[in-house]
Parts: sequence; C-alpha cells; structure tokens
Amino acid sequence: MTYWIFLLPIIAAVLAQAIKVVIELFHGNFSWHVLKKYGGWPSSHSALVFGLLGEMAYAESFYSAAFAVALVLTILIVRDATGYRRDLDRHATIINQIAESLPATKQIKLPHLDNTLAHTPGQIVAGAAVGLLTVIIGNLLI
Repeated sequence: MTYWIFLLPIIAAVLAQAIKVVIELFHGNFSWHVLKKYGGWPSSHSALVFGLLGEMAYAESFYSAAFAVALVLTILIVRDATGYRRDLDRHATIINQIAESLPATKQIKLPHLDNTLAHTPGQIVAGAAVGLLTVIIGNLLI
C-alpha cells in the first residue's frame, strides 16, 4: 500500500482547495476560478507539503532521508508562499494602480493582475493542519 505515501498528501491539497470553495460559497462569492486560485485560506500548497512531511515521518521515520527531503521541500514551499509571492502581490498592486491612474488617452490594454498570490502565516498554519490531519486520519483508516 505504498501508493498512500503520495495519495494522502494529494487528498490533503484537494481538501484544502475544496474548503476554499465552501468558504467562497458561504460568502456568496463563488466562482469556478477559486479551484485554480493561488492564495486564500487554507493554503493547499502547505496542505500538500505538510501532508507529505507527515507521511514521510509516519512511513519512514523522522530520521530518514525521505523525511529530510520532504522537510527541505516544505521549507522551500512555505518560504515561497510567504516571501516571493508576497513580493509579486506588491508588484501587481502597484502595476494595477499605475495602469488605472493613467489618463484615458494614455491608457494601454493591461490585464488586471492578480494580487492574491501569497499566503499569510495563518493560511499556512491552516494548510499545514489540513495536511497533517488528513495524513493522521488517513493512516488511522488504512
């Protein structure tokens, strides 16, 4: 049953994305675009990598090379989601403001840039919880 090693983290990511859809439905802002959207609560990227990290700890132990690789990947993904993508959000906001402030005669056809790519620490923690709980419950049920 080694396929659970990669299946449970994927289930965690899908579950996190489904939670985003439910939240949007609750707020009356549903759009199919939410399914492929970056950012938001909870982080599906965090759910995926923390699910993988938890599964490696469970299946291989905390002292395995597989756990070390999963830990490095988790750090990289979380750093990217809270750091680099935060910079992209800031740039998108500024570019959108510049494009909107141009006089009508000078405006160019720029698409509105998405400035909700990054995650807050709370969104990362929520994604991590979804990932780890999915792995724990999944392994209890298997």
